[in-house]
Amino acid sequence: MSLYCEHFFPWFLEKAGESSNEIVKNLRRDTLDGLSGDVLEIGFGIGHNTPFYPPEVKSITALEPSMGMIGRAKRFVSGAGIPISFEQGSAESLSFSDRSFDAVVSTMTLCSVSSLREVLKEIYRVIKPGGAFHFLEHVAASNLIDRSFQNLLTPVTRTIFCGCHLNRDIESAIICAGFHIKDINRDRLRFGIIPEFLSHFIHGASVRK
Repeated sequence: MSLYCEHFFPWFLEKAGESSNEIVKNLRRDTLDGLSGDVLEIGFGIGHNTPFYPPEVKSITALEPSMGMIGRAKRFVSGAGIPISFEQGSAESLSFSDRSFDAVVSTMTLCSVSSLREVLKEIYRVIKPGGAFHFLEHVAASNLIDRSFQNLLTPVTRTIFCGCHLNRDIESAIICAGFHIKDINRDRLRFGIIPEFLSHFIHGASVRK
């Protein structure tokens, strides 16, 4: 992992924050609604989801590849009411046993993994049968103009945002991994100065068959 992604990007996420962005906070709250038991969150970042976990969640295992991010996350979520254990590692090769978790969460993480297929395969493996996978992700646009901009700028965002692909069809990938999508919202989110081609999001819940 580059020095930029290990040190500057975690600092940027912490300083930029999102405390005043009610749209994003509500999306996180909706995405985490209905979770319970022991939860694995991949791409934990600095822990922006933590305040929105429902009280039925007993524990959170926070998976994050960057030690720089983990260091900032531990300070950011100090005092959280839910036990949080941190694990450095890659979502492409999870160290956990089969059927270890009641649920897995990913928010704006699947865009940046090196192999979307392998990550979803691993997520499916570690969820108990009937368990849930909740997601909030920006995705490929359905219209040609926005998709063209996404394709053009993805090489730039992969560098600036540490692997971020703007143009992934994440919904189809979740289904191909074997999950049954029980609830999904296909959102067009415009706030601040975000351009149209960055406004394509999905959030929802799926179930391990």
